[in-house]
Amino acid sequence: MSPGRLVEASSTPHGARRSWLPLALTAGAVVVTIEVLVRLQALDWGRLATALRSVGVTPLLVGALGGFGVVALQALRWWVVTRPVLRVRYGEAYAALLVGGLLNAILPARAGDLLRVQYLAERARVSRATLYGTELIDFWTDKSGWLPAFLVLGLTGSPPSWMYRALAVMAALASALLAGVLVLRRRLRRFAAKGGWKGRFAMGLAASSPARLAVTALLLAALPWVWEALALHLVGGAAGISLTPLQGFVLVTAFNLAMVVPVPGGLGVHEAASCAVLVSFGVPLERALAFALVYHASQLLPYAMGGALALLGWRRELTLPNPG
Repeated sequence: MSPGRLVEASSTPHGARRSWLPLALTAGAVVVTIEVLVRLQALDWGRLATALRSVGVTPLLVGALGGFGVVALQALRWWVVTRPVLRVRYGEAYAALLVGGLLNAILPARAGDLLRVQYLAERARVSRATLYGTELIDFWTDKSGWLPAFLVLGLTGSPPSWMYRALAVMAALASALLAGVLVLRRRLRRFAAKGGWKGRFAMGLAASSPARLAVTALLLAALPWVWEALALHLVGGAAGISLTPLQGFVLVTAFNLAMVVPVPGGLGVHEAASCAVLVSFGVPLERALAFALVYHASQLLPYAMGGALALLGWRRELTLPNPG
């Protein structure tokens, strides 16, 4: 589906109902789950309401600022990957990530990650196939960036034992992705000079040199992980929950692993993973759930505000008369 059709479909009531249906079903499942926990006396509504009031608004604002910072660093990583082959402006890459995050909050299976390429291709007037090639490289660098972030923050304390299993999983995933990228680059190399979608896709895969990829994976890709761990440290302090940067990184890892479950916006699975980790740190369940709800909301705010503004600006550009 083309970006123009995407905007047109999203503006119709029928399209809107279809888009919001998965989110509504997921939100309903979360409410039912909380109610079951209350019925089983594992959770108390009164203590949860008190915990939410005690958390306050400040953590929401601090978390939202941290969220904008995470997106800025992720956009920088993607922008660096695209630079050798596409002249995409950094602001366009930043807006595309906000749009993708907004659509991920509405659509299941992180479909927004694919649709953000459609948005950027139309906005920057560049090849979709080439962008998909750079997107695959960017996905690999993102997962590879977890490894140096773990090595740096792991030196500040003692990670829980399951983090070492996560280390093995992430190392295996990064290795498998790298092997797949290298195989694709070799097999599609002959198409690069022939044009067509295979040639454009191959250009995106082969855009960066090995040295550039190493710097991107080991340095730039680690920054969003470290930044969010530090942001969680600050948000926890604002909410009255003491979290070290390492514990913040453990939280980031937990809800990123949980969001493999293809629900819109990670709603429910994000909170479940956060609560499990916070309770293991000694935080009472109601306070852990209150913090998880507020922090997740703070991470959705940048996408809701920035992504909506980017789409509105894009739609305005599409409706303006052509001066030529």
